Amino acid sequence: MRSSESLRDKASPIKAEPLVSRTITRQILMIRNHKVLLDNELAELYGVPTKVLVQAVKRNAERFHVPAG
Repeated sequence: MRSSESLRDKASPIKAEPLVSRTITRQILMIRNHKVLLDNELAELYGVPTKVLVQAVKRNAERFHVPAG
């Protein structure tokens, strides 16, 4: 019976994935035809305080795409 239990345990994260995807999709806003995810929502997804996320973005600005406009 243990093998069937372990198969169910391995399958459960896969079933949770669409729920996470739907949650993220709901958090995306359309502002002036751009998809936007607010910093506090993104910080929550990564499990860090918003302040820490903003500091990381400032330190690594060259890694983040800024659209010309």
